[in-house]
Amino acid sequence: MKFLPLAAVIVLFVGLLDPVGTAFVSRASAETQDDVQLKCRNAVFRKYGQPRPEYGGKGRRIPSALFVRAFDQCVASRGKSF
Repeated sequence: MKFLPLAAVIVLFVGLLDPVGTAFVSRASAETQDDVQLKCRNAVFRKYGQPRPEYGGKGRRIPSALFVRAFDQCVASRGKSF
C-alpha cells in the first residue's frame, strides 16, 4: 500500500514530461521519410550506377527496374541495407 502513492506520483511526473502524448521512441527517429529517400537514392546510384561518358563521367545511369527494386529495399529497411 505504501507504493501506490509513489506510483501515482511517478505516473503524473512522466505525464508532465510528455504533455503531447507522443512516445519517447518516436523522438529518437530524427530522419524523416524525405531524408531516408534521399539517402537511399544516393546510395543506390553510388552502388549500382555506371558513369556516363557523354557527360564527362560525372553523371550516373542505372536501369530503372534495378533502381526501383534496390530503392524500395533500402527505404523499407530505413536506409540500413546500404
